[in-house]
Amino acid sequence: MPNVVRTEIDALNAVLTVELPKEEYSSKVQQDIKKYSQRAQMKGFRPGKTPQALVKKMYGNSFLMETVNEMVRKELGDYLQKENIPMIGEPIPSVEQPDFKLDLKNPEDLAFKFDIGLLPKVETLNALDEATYERNAVIVDEADITKELDNALKRQKSEEIEVTDSIQEEDIINLSIKEIGGSIEKDLMISANWLTEDMKSVFMTQKTGDNLQVNIFQLEKDTTADYVRKYFLGLDENDDRKVNETFDMTIVSVKRRKPIEMDETFFKTQFGEAVTNEEEARAELRKMLSRNNDVQSDALVIRDIQVGLMENNKFALPEGFLKRWLKYTNDKNSEEVIEKNLEPFMEQMRWTIIRSKVLNDADIQIGKEDMKANYAKRVQGYFGAMGGNEEIVDMLVERAMEDEKQYNEIYEDTMMEKFFEAVKARTNIVDKPVTMEELNSKIAAIRYEMAKQKGEIQEAEPVVDVAEVE
Repeated sequence: MPNVVRTEIDALNAVLTVELPKEEYSSKVQQDIKKYSQRAQMKGFRPGKTPQALVKKMYGNSFLMETVNEMVRKELGDYLQKENIPMIGEPIPSVEQPDFKLDLKNPEDLAFKFDIGLLPKVETLNALDEATYERNAVIVDEADITKELDNALKRQKSEEIEVTDSIQEEDIINLSIKEIGGSIEKDLMISANWLTEDMKSVFMTQKTGDNLQVNIFQLEKDTTADYVRKYFLGLDENDDRKVNETFDMTIVSVKRRKPIEMDETFFKTQFGEAVTNEEEARAELRKMLSRNNDVQSDALVIRDIQVGLMENNKFALPEGFLKRWLKYTNDKNSEEVIEKNLEPFMEQMRWTIIRSKVLNDADIQIGKEDMKANYAKRVQGYFGAMGGNEEIVDMLVERAMEDEKQYNEIYEDTMMEKFFEAVKARTNIVDKPVTMEELNSKIAAIRYEMAKQKGEIQEAEPVVDVAEVE
């Protein structure tokens, strides 16, 4: 009978050998040839009368390869299901696979070797139970609520009017720009809010029809020279022409949104029927900001816990196997690409193992009902103070669960929520009072660093003012 033998190499690597006696696969091939000859229609023979010898001569090796492959897959699959081996990835052909030649005339016992990578045994998570983490407990003050209320007013659709007086913040400025000493001429639209502080002080003394000369690379804040060339000047990334910094700019028009009145219509549109005045609106905004801040604060704590767990649990992984597995599962992965991405890949794998350990220790299982409840809570949040119709929420949840991408995202979100619950029960989390501005600054700094690490942001070359050099 076919058999699977497991050979331990070390704590992280093993070899599975699928043994196929020649009698097993030979008899199966003979049966398949007999069945085929009974239904084959070949020239010169009546249907079902094709000699088995002819079928064997023409198709015997094809039947042999198909049978052997099928038997190996079945034996290996049945063994893995029965033994429930904690593996990384899936088995791949072993580097020690002996050479053999399939020959139906001279069959021999076969052995197929597969390398497997084993999950490391993580008995305890170092420093988890003794750790203390700070959680940002945001204090929502009246200024935060006023700012959010102003933003809500600005988000409402209002009439856009063209103004000819001096420029104000929030105004949209339409410019006609021309490179001094160069050939670039185009239209450009910017928001007064996007200007650097120096440029804002200049433009807010101007009005429609005024003309000024400006260093275009110092026009907007938080930008780069490459961004200016591509989005302001419309230059292709392969266009390496030298661009003069100073541009002649004419203010063609200035547009401004008429402020929305804080009336019953606004309250109903923004908050629903339950809110009828500013006091109630401010109360709703306080609850909304507190809820959002809690989500952000929890995310930061989870990130800090993840960093701490990763730093204190540097267990080994089957690195050699992983390199071969990445190449085997995707032939586009060159050795150079694998080496470049191996460490981040292994770090993500360590995190997955650590997270699973926390959930298993807490005996937490994640089912579909957990996922539905979690996603329903998020959908309700989209409706804000107005709330969501229960039937509509249920429909959106069911639709999301049927989409593979959304399903995976919901599963991941639910898992992280359960993970945080399990971790909170084992660690000491201390609230630290902070302002909303402090919290947002921390989040912005983290996102910036993450973008830099991914190569999405590069440090800009300093912009040199020609006038200063001269």
